[in-house]
Amino acid sequence: VFPPVVLSAEPPSPVGPPAVVSLWLFTDGLANAGVTESAPLVASVTSSLSAMERPCTVFTFGYGTEHDPEMLTRVAEAGHGMYYYIEKEDKIPDAFADCLGGLLSMCAQNLQLRLKAVNGATIRKVVTAYPTAQHGGDHTVQLPDLYSEEERDVLVELVIPPSSAEEEEEGRVEVLCAELCYAEMPPRGPEQLPCNVLHASTWVSRPMGARSMAREPSKPSAAAAPRGTISPASAHLERHRNRVRCSEALAQARSLAENGEIREAQQILGEAAVQIQSSSTGQHPKCQALVSDLQECLQSMSDVNTYQQQGTKSIATSLRSHQMQRSCGPSRATYSTTAKKTLTESYYKSQNEL
Repeated sequence: VFPPVVLSAEPPSPVGPPAVVSLWLFTDGLANAGVTESAPLVASVTSSLSAMERPCTVFTFGYGTEHDPEMLTRVAEAGHGMYYYIEKEDKIPDAFADCLGGLLSMCAQNLQLRLKAVNGATIRKVVTAYPTAQHGGDHTVQLPDLYSEEERDVLVELVIPPSSAEEEEEGRVEVLCAELCYAEMPPRGPEQLPCNVLHASTWVSRPMGARSMAREPSKPSAAAAPRGTISPASAHLERHRNRVRCSEALAQARSLAENGEIREAQQILGEAAVQIQSSSTGQHPKCQALVSDLQECLQSMSDVNTYQQQGTKSIATSLRSHQMQRSCGPSRATYSTTAKKTLTESYYKSQNEL
């Protein structure tokens, strides 16, 4: 494993416009020569990538049942890429087309999201699997890249103080400032700025009398929304709460299964599927996809042997996909894009024409 990684990580020529650089590692077995342990291998990959002049992503492809999904996942994480589980030979083109379609549609690199609470509000927690840093009360989230049509949703828990008289008179107050810096891909020319910046703010309403209402028991209102309804903004938030719930359940189940606690792991996945299904957005297609993935992973750990052969791979791909909001093959296509689908369809069309 080690020599190809080092050789492939040679910096590309600095001549010409910035390009998308990526390394693909395909294996059907275990590392048995050179560096064979995950920790030193990941450290070597990280060191090699940091020495490159241009960003380089690493994607790993594990074929069959004999490879180590944990090692391949950690290598992909170090290279800000994805781990693909290829169960059968006829699925190799699907995985490659999915990966290549994404790279060919890359629209931004080196994204940095800066979050700052204002007017007395404080950030309690930033919920994301992407690397984060905190400087005082400010938080920064590092997003390596973004493909066309992709979305990244970062959930933020805020503590908001009671309203003031001035805020009630204004009717609203700003509680969060967000700034996104990124490099556009492909560049539009030499005059393009090295970093584009977008700004956004979050406001909360401060209706007149809010302070006194907060001290009194709530009373039913004739103007209240019908029971069981949910606003579009709340629905969007609830869908991503379900995504986080799914990711956390997969991570917890994997940890239990690795310790031989298969029944406990099954219970975690089953309960998460029920919670998502019964939530206010449980019938949304993306939430249904979460439930489907949980059920598939549940089936892949029916016993210890099945878990070792299949479950370790299924959970690794599902977990990474939902954490990153990125597809990693046709079996994990919840976040697939037009570019990925088009390239896959083009391949099969060309094969049928032969």
